[in-house]
Order: sequence, then structure tokens, then C-alpha cells
Amino acid sequence: MSWVSHAGKSFSTTLGASDSQRRNDIHHMHSANKRPGGAPPPPAKRRSGADDDDFDDMDLDGMLEDEEEMMADEEGPPEPLEDDAAGAAEADVPQSERWKRPDLPPLDPATDGLDFQQIDADYTVASMLPEFATPLCAGEQRAASVRFYGVTKGGNSVTAHVHGFLPYFFVRAWPGFKPEDCEPFRQKLNARLKSGKEPVLNPVVMVRPCQKKSIMNYSFGQQSVFLRIVTCLPSLVSTARRLLEQGMSLPSGGTHA
Repeated sequence: MSWVSHAGKSFSTTLGASDSQRRNDIHHMHSANKRPGGAPPPPAKRRSGADDDDFDDMDLDGMLEDEEEMMADEEGPPEPLEDDAAGAAEADVPQSERWKRPDLPPLDPATDGLDFQQIDADYTVASMLPEFATPLCAGEQRAASVRFYGVTKGGNSVTAHVHGFLPYFFVRAWPGFKPEDCEPFRQKLNARLKSGKEPVLNPVVMVRPCQKKSIMNYSFGQQSVFLRIVTCLPSLVSTARRLLEQGMSLPSGGTHA
């Protein structure tokens, strides 16, 4: 038994061993020679003495060639993955282009429809457009339009402007209400709203009775008479509701609250 030093490692070999045993020794030396991170091993140190004769029986040139091939395989640059290549190509595109919606296909308003999923909605108040004026708001200078935001199946962004919409709310009718009380009630509420900040001619454009069921104080499926109050601007809804909650005298006597 003797010791051989190779690439900083010492291995035992059996003198006079068979070729298969020597091949096994070389295989163990190659396995132990691998270092983490692909760093090259330190140079081999030769031992002095009678063990030097063992090097004459070993194919050191072949071992070194095999070691260089293994090191080249470990240290070579990894091939880029398809996902990495796609990500690198996408990183070169400006963010505004990556988030850009596809171009809208040509549409003919006379024949083509527009279907989209609504994501959000709000409204805006601007000058009244003559083509969208309604008889109920005749003479008004401003009107509200509702804006619906969404996206089509093809990924196109949509903003739909809906003109001619009139906001409304419901209040419970007072005891002894009669349908002919709607117009005097509307005029009374109009007089109160005209003193506000909104420069409008006809704040309340319509009052109509209807049968509704309140979600307050469960009434076992019984319906009651409610008044549907329509205003010309959305901001007047909260103002009219607040006036009625504070209490307003009725033309036929009594107070609505």
C-alpha cells in the first residue's frame, strides 16, 4: 500500500494491483477533485521517496486532460433559458408600450354595437349639449353626463358618455297622501332648492308616486306608497334629501320629515 498525492488530495493505491483496481483509484481521485463553485484546485504536490516510482505506472497526462475537460464543463457560461430571453427582450420595451391597449378596430356607430365590461363609473357636469337636451330640463344651461369605464373582450379600453340621465331618489309618502299632491309638493321643494348655490331654473323636474317596499323595519312583504323625486343635477339629490329630513311643511298641511 502506498499514497499518491494528486490535485491536493492523497489516495491510497495497492502496489501490483490489477488494471481494474487502478481504474477505480483514478475514478475516486476524479470524484474527490471536484470543488464547489468551479474553482480550480491547487497544484499537485509530489511526495518524495519510494512512492515516486508509482507515478511512472499511472497515465498522468490522460488524467490531466480529463480534469481540464471537467473544469471547462463546470466553468462554461450557462445557456440562457427561453423565459430569461423573453424577459430580457421585454425589459428593452418601454413600460408605456408594454401597458398600452391594442388599437381600436374601425367602428361604424350606425351599424356596429359595442359590448364591454364595466369597471367603474362617475359623472361630470358640463354645458348642456343641444342634441341631448330633454323637455324636462328645457332652458337649463348645464347638465350631467354619466361616464362608464370598462374594457372590451379584445382588450380595448372604453369610456362611454351617457347623456340625458336624470338622477332621482325615493322617500316614503306622508299619511293621507293623494296623487294630486305631487305637483304642489314639487313646487314647494323647488322653492326651497332655488335658494341654494346651484344656478338652476327647475331643480326638481318630476315627482311620481310608486309602490315600494322599505328595507327598514321589516313589513312582512307589504308595500307602501313612495315618491320618486327626479332632479336635474346629481348634487341636488343630497340637498333635497337633507331638506326633507329636517322637515318641510306640506301644501295640504302638516310636515314631511
